[in-house]
Amino acid sequence: MKPNVIVQYNAFMGGVDKLDQMLKLYLSLCTTMKWYKKLFQHLLDVTVYNSFVLYKEKSRTTKDNLLSLHTKLTDGILTKYCTGRQNATEGRPSGPGDASV
Repeated sequence: MKPNVIVQYNAFMGGVDKLDQMLKLYLSLCTTMKWYKKLFQHLLDVTVYNSFVLYKEKSRTTKDNLLSLHTKLTDGILTKYCTGRQNATEGRPSGPGDASV
């Protein structure tokens, strides 16, 4: 007789192994970060993978893979939130004690 916990562990362990394998394949390339940034990046990667699994279950006809989802998400975030480089004339406004005024 196996305890129920062992039976459940053996039944669902494959999903954890698959998650670890996919996160290793598409690992984010930030290496010199503080621990809390690494933790946030890992949680973000797990969230992206979980959303990919749900997306694949919902639409079984799609040929997308995890890399294409990562690329689409990154492009969408960069398009929405990145404004590009500022011009040399833009920047901090001149103060009253500034010599260029």
